[in-house]
Amino acid sequence: MLLRSVVIALLWFAAAPAQANEQARVIATLFSEAPPLLPVSVDVYDDSELNLQVRDDVVEALKARGVTVDPSGALLLMLDLQVRQGQMERTDPSLGQAQTSRGGAQVDVNVLSNTEDSLLGGQRSEPGVRILREGLVTLSGQLRDPAQNEIVWQGDASTSMDERGLEGLAPLLVTPLVDSYGRTEDRDVTLAR
Repeated sequence: MLLRSVVIALLWFAAAPAQANEQARVIATLFSEAPPLLPVSVDVYDDSELNLQVRDDVVEALKARGVTVDPSGALLLMLDLQVRQGQMERTDPSLGQAQTSRGGAQVDVNVLSNTEDSLLGGQRSEPGVRILREGLVTLSGQLRDPAQNEIVWQGDASTSMDERGLEGLAPLLVTPLVDSYGRTEDRDVTLAR
């Protein structure tokens, strides 16, 4: 009975969604010699409902790390949420390929197959799509010193787009971005669920 329970547990964990260990990439650069210690004001470029919620989440995460957040702070952290669309190409059934050159021509044709498209075996594949590049969700932060007209720090937290969409992934990028606040780093992180 114990062995059966262990096997069931292992199968359950194996069947758990792959998104449980979702990877993200954090790249951040501190442009000043010392970490920013002045109070910071946080704002967004686009005041959509999602961006405002992300801003509020960043404010709470910064406060939890001991950063003084003040709407009239000396530093300004601007947030931007971006989606880079993936790139795909259409794939069609194929019987082979032909190439020509000044020296002649080369034709490769699949004559007979029971698993691939062929002249005698017929069409076996369906038109489809091949993914060349996955979509990417990025939460960017740029810390500015308006008095000096300088960028103090800049960071990006990015992950691949999946079925959770922008609304599901954006909040997960807050912690990795805030954890890199005021530091230079380039690392992979596991997103919390």
